[in-house]
Amino acid sequence: PHLQGVLSSTAQYLKYARATDQDALTVNGTAYGLATLLPEHLYLDGRAAMFQVSPTGGIGFTNPLLVSPVQQTSLITTSVSPILRESFGENVEADLRYNHGSITPNSAFFQGGSVAPTATTTLAAAQANQGDLSVALGHGDGVLSSRAKLTADDIASQSVAASTRFRGIDDFQYRINSQIALVARLGYENLRYPTAGLAFTGPVAEAGTRLDLAPGSSIIARYGRDHASWGFNGAVSQTLTPRTVLLASYQHGISSEQEQILSNLTASRLDPYGTIINTGTGLPQALD
Repeated sequence: PHLQGVLSSTAQYLKYARATDQDALTVNGTAYGLATLLPEHLYLDGRAAMFQVSPTGGIGFTNPLLVSPVQQTSLITTSVSPILRESFGENVEADLRYNHGSITPNSAFFQGGSVAPTATTTLAAAQANQGDLSVALGHGDGVLSSRAKLTADDIASQSVAASTRFRGIDDFQYRINSQIALVARLGYENLRYPTAGLAFTGPVAEAGTRLDLAPGSSIIARYGRDHASWGFNGAVSQTLTPRTVLLASYQHGISSEQEQILSNLTASRLDPYGTIINTGTGLPQALD
């Protein structure tokens, strides 16, 4: 099909007979669309979501009705990405994409209708533009594989989320045998948050290993400098039963809440039951 789309939405309204200041309207929804403009080469990905956030921390999977109305506000976030893909032979693949994302506080659906949102109860609006080029050599199952990636983005906001970011990295994998591989990440990054007065520039260097010791089992561990700090990144996947998979990961990095929201939306999809899940892990994912 040249056009695919899915939409899921819910609305909840609480009306109090006497304490009308407690009235609350909660609207949540997600929409995903994919247009195939040129099969196997050119696509247009569009997605949008409306959900509730709290200035004191992400609501996550909590029922919004359990959080005080004055501690919530609705956000509308959108993402549009034209994607160009090309293969050169059997072992080289290139992916070029541009993404425009936006985050807009929606005061019309602000919880507790008589309370006006303030700067302390509203996540600031943001507009993001990102360009991304990746070139992959090999598919990870050969002796040597590599994926180089250049990313440049600009986030405009009246908050500390305003930033410019540039990252150029190359992920390498050298497979010793079918069970053990050496992995490394090398590159350079320049991360600047002018409103917050922060700047992080320097090399990216990580090294580690990948272990596939048994069918359905995978362990990846790396240590080094990435996202302006030294730390450990790792992930584990273990099939326990034909219907049960254990997944765990630990990542470190630096980003604003707006960046994280847009990243979560981009990395998500709806499963057949209308649950938002992570595209990579298949686990339920909160957008905030």
